[in-house]
Amino acid sequence: DIDGYHIYYGTSTGNYTGSVDVTDGTKTSVTITGLSGSTYHLAMTTYDVNGLESGYSPEISKTAQ
Repeated sequence: DIDGYHIYYGTSTGNYTGSVDVTDGTKTSVTITGLSGSTYHLAMTTYDVNGLESGYSPEISKTAQ
C-alpha cells in the first residue's frame, strides 16, 4: 500500500533541488509555495509503509505564478 509520496522539483530538467514529502498517500493535490515565477520541472515518487521508494514518474513542467 502507498503510504505517501515525494514531489521533486527544480528549474533544470532532471535536476531536482527541492522536494515536498506528502505523508497522506490518499491526497490528490498539493500546493507548493514560495516558488519564483520560473518554469519548474517536477517528478514524483511513491513510498510504502516500509520506506521503499519507487522510481521517478515522468517529468512535467509548470510555470510558477
